[in-house]
Amino acid sequence: MFDFRIQGVDILPNFVGYLLMYSGLGSLASYSSEFGNAKKWSIPLAVLSLFSLYQVQNTVGQVTINPLSLGFYAVGIITMVLDLLLVYHLCRGIIDLAKDQSNHTLQELAHQRWKYYLYYKVIFTIWFPLCLIAPFLLAIGFIPIFILSIVVLVLMMALMKKAQDTFE
Repeated sequence: MFDFRIQGVDILPNFVGYLLMYSGLGSLASYSSEFGNAKKWSIPLAVLSLFSLYQVQNTVGQVTINPLSLGFYAVGIITMVLDLLLVYHLCRGIIDLAKDQSNHTLQELAHQRWKYYLYYKVIFTIWFPLCLIAPFLLAIGFIPIFILSIVVLVLMMALMKKAQDTFE
């Protein structure tokens, strides 16, 4: 979810995270087919994330423009859809395991966190292209969107921790 760059180079490459997801989901696939469904999206995501390792950027006024932004935007849309599929199946896997243990609280928590993740992605997907049309929206929305992304990330991490504690 976070992109830290030094002179255009991503210092926290997403493909490493997707490969770790692939490994972890492989271990969980025997518990729920949903984890296997999530696993199959991690490799295409790892490959697509290679396109974002380095980004050339030009500054025009106060706006930074990537000269290949349309191509990267298309890859970004595909990546977002695959990412949503991965997270959906991951949450469904947790729901399946929670059902097996009659843990209704964890079922509802996983369902709720999935919705939060989906809402965040939809909001970001609408907001970002609007910023290209009306750059003032970047200034208005950056802090709230950034805070929302951190909150959703923390909530998803808390769900993973809760699931880990429940199923150990």
